Amino acid sequence: MIYFTIHIISNNFDYPLSATNIKIFWRKWHTSLYRWLLDYIYIPMVTSFGKKSGKVFSVLLVFMVSSVWHASTLNFIMWGLLNATYYLMYSTFRTLFPKTSTRGYHFLIRGVKTFLTLGAITLTWVFFRAPDLATAGTIYIKIGQSLSNIEYFLNIPSYISQVISSSISNLRVLSLSAIVGIFLILEVTGEMKKYFSKDQKLYYSEVLLWDCVLLSLIVFSMPQSDTFIYFKF
Repeated sequence: MIYFTIHIISNNFDYPLSATNIKIFWRKWHTSLYRWLLDYIYIPMVTSFGKKSGKVFSVLLVFMVSSVWHASTLNFIMWGLLNATYYLMYSTFRTLFPKTSTRGYHFLIRGVKTFLTLGAITLTWVFFRAPDLATAGTIYIKIGQSLSNIEYFLNIPSYISQVISSSISNLRVLSLSAIVGIFLILEVTGEMKKYFSKDQKLYYSEVLLWDCVLLSLIVFSMPQSDTFIYFKF
């Protein structure tokens, strides 16, 4: 039941974290809301005011409506303005610099673009988490201070090595991380959907695979004990 609920929700959120730019992200994020905003606000406004002059106003209006749809607070209005700025900046960039061939480096470039897009979107989510603008400002200041600290980046390899060494020492943690990691990569990149949604039989195979992952989570999370349980009685 949980899987089918997740599957229905995932159809409305078409792997947005795999998006390589802001326009694709919003095309994949909450697709039903995206279509409604596109059909009833963006397209009529662009048609009325023209493609060039009406685009900026239409994008701003779409994100303002989206922000009020979430909540009518200053935090969400700022969230909408920031996303609108991202969207317009990307559109301007693409107008000035059309896409060029990336043959031979497609996988690497796609990974970098996805990382940058996710980083930009994550910054907007600060307004979701912070209770007010002052707290959001404080969080942004701390993020800026962390990014400007060179020692932070120099210590990243040591942090990664500590995590790897602790995982290797615990076989169950290492196995669990590998299983979950592989399936998360397949889901986020959309590869799972690409191969398992072609027909009904493959769809049920995907359900079976996720059941195996959940079973692995249950088994690996069980506490280790060398004592037979009935020895306590």
